[in-house]
Amino acid sequence: MLRFQRLPVRDPMINNWVAMTVLVPADWKLDAQIVWTWDPYARVSLRGSVRGPRGVPGVTAYARGVYCAPSGLLREGMNYLGKQVLRPMSPADYVRTFGPRVRRELAGARLVASEPSPSYARMIAAKYGPGPDIQAVKVRYEYQSDGAPVEEDFYCSVTTTRIPTATGVAVDWTTDACSFCAEPGKLEQAMPVLTLIYASARPNLQWAAEVNRLNQQLIANYAHQSDAALAVSQHIAQNQQQISGMLSSSFAKRDAAESRSLDGFSQAIRGVDTYQTSSGDHLEVPLGWDHYYSNPNSDQVLLVNGSLPSELKRGGWVEMQKSQ
Repeated sequence: MLRFQRLPVRDPMINNWVAMTVLVPADWKLDAQIVWTWDPYARVSLRGSVRGPRGVPGVTAYARGVYCAPSGLLREGMNYLGKQVLRPMSPADYVRTFGPRVRRELAGARLVASEPSPSYARMIAAKYGPGPDIQAVKVRYEYQSDGAPVEEDFYCSVTTTRIPTATGVAVDWTTDACSFCAEPGKLEQAMPVLTLIYASARPNLQWAAEVNRLNQQLIANYAHQSDAALAVSQHIAQNQQQISGMLSSSFAKRDAAESRSLDGFSQAIRGVDTYQTSSGDHLEVPLGWDHYYSNPNSDQVLLVNGSLPSELKRGGWVEMQKSQ
């Protein structure tokens, strides 16, 4: 039997409210935070990991990177509208450049393979909507962690938006990334459970509404306080679709679109199928179990071979049904 508990990720920036919840297996450790930026197009993101009792297997989500390309008066290393000014990179180059900065063990890692990841690109496209150019890659590394060998697959995307301006074209680019690790030779076997964890993150809609309200204030401040207020207003207006897509006035609609794209990403990895809980939530669960249960609130999930243990039969567990 494998039991999952939905655990909270709180946001100290908004009264320590629960921002998101994640399904975590019993005895595994969740270490996660909400990361804020001053960029109105990518205001918040989830950064953290869920790890097994010995550190592997595990899944890691990385904070979204927000950048704009150098142009005109914007020089590399500056900040503009909450973005770092940095020359655009391919997803593979971004992983190689920034991976060791956020994960020290990657400094001596061996690159095993690198290939495009259309399924991850489609998942990210559901966040941004139509328009931006999205490239994604899957990169595998091998390294030592506390003296033990580990293999880890990184998925990274670069989303590029080109914005016409009075003097040419401004280029904004954003990165999204996650990774999955296990002992060598065991990563494929672990992936169905790891993708269930990764795909289970759900936002608290009350928190999301407050994020959206604060974001609208930030947009207004940028437009009114900048010396180039008109240019800023035009920059924001031309990206309003992206803003509303990233920080919802319709967060629930975006969450549904992301859930569908996560389904596609998970199923591309294989070894999973989509089941529906009693509350209507959809989850990607590992194949190979006889029964899948959730409690009435869908904040706990059980994967069971054989019959439900007698001590759990009074717990209100409802068997999940395979989605059509």
